[in-house]
Amino acid sequence: MRRNRVELSIPVVRAAGLLAGPPATLAAYVKLLVYCAEHLTGGRIPACIGWNDTRWLMEVGIRRRDLGFVLATGMAVEEGTDVVVKGYDHKG
Repeated sequence: MRRNRVELSIPVVRAAGLLAGPPATLAAYVKLLVYCAEHLTGGRIPACIGWNDTRWLMEVGIRRRDLGFVLATGMAVEEGTDVVVKGYDHKG
């Protein structure tokens, strides 16, 4: 069963500088959250570090470059071969 919503915490997003940065960075962050919600991954995208641009576009709707922008804000981190998206709502 998929989740039907994603909660976006404005204080968390503002603190990370996502609202002040390029719009593409905020969009990429939201797409990461949506992917995690749709696939019920608990905020983790497993074994994705090795994905190429095509796979990122097909799976999440972002390019690897966009992931790099989100990683630079600290709103997502690499853990081994996984990406963990910070701010993911585990309660929803």
